[in-house]
Amino acid sequence: MAQKVLEEIREEAFNKYNVKEISVVHRVSEIPIGEIAVWIGVSSAHREAAFEAAKYMIGELKQKVKSDGLLLSATAKKWFD
Repeated sequence: MAQKVLEEIREEAFNKYNVKEISVVHRVSEIPIGEIAVWIGVSSAHREAAFEAAKYMIGELKQKVKSDGLLLSATAKKWFD
């Protein structure tokens, strides 16, 4: 599901901002605390458009894709959202 939503958000960003290319990776597996779960790369003729497109994409991703996770520590397991 997340991949379909990411593609929709990517298309929205292309239509909204003057960018040349957008790449996005959303990791799905056990991700240690502090590691990157989402990577967004945007190329454009002007950096402001690239920054705005990336900012838009991460904001939309946070709203549209529920990110439940299991927090593992040395002493506990806890689901969070």
